[in-house]
Amino acid sequence: MEARRSLRRRGQSSHVPWMYSASPTTGDWESYIADDLVAYVDRHYRTIANRLSRGLGGHSMGGYGTIRIGMKRPDVFSSLYIMSACCLMNAPFPANGNRGAGPRGEGARAEGAGAEGARGEGARGEGQGRGRGGFGNVQAALAAAFSPNPKNPPDFFDNPTKDGELQPLVVARWAAASPLAMIDQYVTNLKKYGAIVADNGGFFSISVTPDDRWPAGCFDHFNTINITNFEVIQTTGANEGPRSAGAPSANAGSDQSVTLGAPTQLQGFVNFTGAPPVVQWKLYSGPGTVLFGNSAQTNTTATFGAPGIYTLMLSADDSVHAVAYDAVVFTVSSAISVAATRAGTNVNLVWTGGSPPFVVEKTDALSASSWSGAVTTSSQNASVPITNLNQFFRVRGQ
Repeated sequence: MEARRSLRRRGQSSHVPWMYSASPTTGDWESYIADDLVAYVDRHYRTIANRLSRGLGGHSMGGYGTIRIGMKRPDVFSSLYIMSACCLMNAPFPANGNRGAGPRGEGARAEGAGAEGARGEGARGEGQGRGRGGFGNVQAALAAAFSPNPKNPPDFFDNPTKDGELQPLVVARWAAASPLAMIDQYVTNLKKYGAIVADNGGFFSISVTPDDRWPAGCFDHFNTINITNFEVIQTTGANEGPRSAGAPSANAGSDQSVTLGAPTQLQGFVNFTGAPPVVQWKLYSGPGTVLFGNSAQTNTTATFGAPGIYTLMLSADDSVHAVAYDAVVFTVSSAISVAATRAGTNVNLVWTGGSPPFVVEKTDALSASSWSGAVTTSSQNASVPITNLNQFFRVRGQ
């Protein structure tokens, strides 16, 4: 997979998780998500490749990554969904775990959550990476992400504790990587987002960018939505409902170049098992209108209202599985109308419609099965020598 190779170029690390940070120890995960992964998806899937059609979301560590990357890259994403994000304020605990003076759950844990001998500093030496387990792995991963140090082998990070004491400079680096500490620096970027949704399992907070099309205060009731406002309307087993076999598939046919004004035959088809799905043709994009003969049939006609490039979407919905979609592109050109006048031993041709390049062809017999090319041009006129008493000409466009 190309994205995986790119990730390895940006850096590998045994410190798991990676906190979606840009660290010389763990790799540049920020650029991998915002640049490499986005480019890979846009190249390999049918996407609308611009920020207005792209969002970023994640849970727990992924929620932290959503905030961290989202604050820095509004040029790539236009909406954020932050689910139960961790590490909003990173405050390492002393080496003897999170018992005692420090409150539990205050940001990222540091040296583990158990007895000192099992997970504390003594089991790892001075914070280095040997023999750790459980939250010791988390501690090491956070240090690799928030306080990397390429000059400190073998783990190449600075631990926030040494000899049982917190190290103020390292703790400050951890705090600086906290979204609550970063937000003032990136508040202008956050204002560029169309919507930001955050939840912690008990409530949803929704922020929507003001827009002149919406009346003032129309989203005020979305400010905080309790989880009890949501209702589960259907539950299914592992092989039931949307995950069951027999999902429909749609194929909209091959791309075509067609003439404006004439009905074009659509060559779509749908595969399914069980009850027939609801079939629908729609105009996805294009410079004009499209009139379908019967938009509920796979094999119907489409008449285009203006020259240009159109994308039509075929869907199949069986009300159980995810809706199946496929698209087809039509390049629509005006019909070519030619006027011919004789000028000595030449014939002057002038035409309208069509798209360049144009090919002027000729034949000596109207019933001839083949025509020979006389001129290729990007303009809409040509002068062609007459080489026979009876000669016929035609113009073809792209």
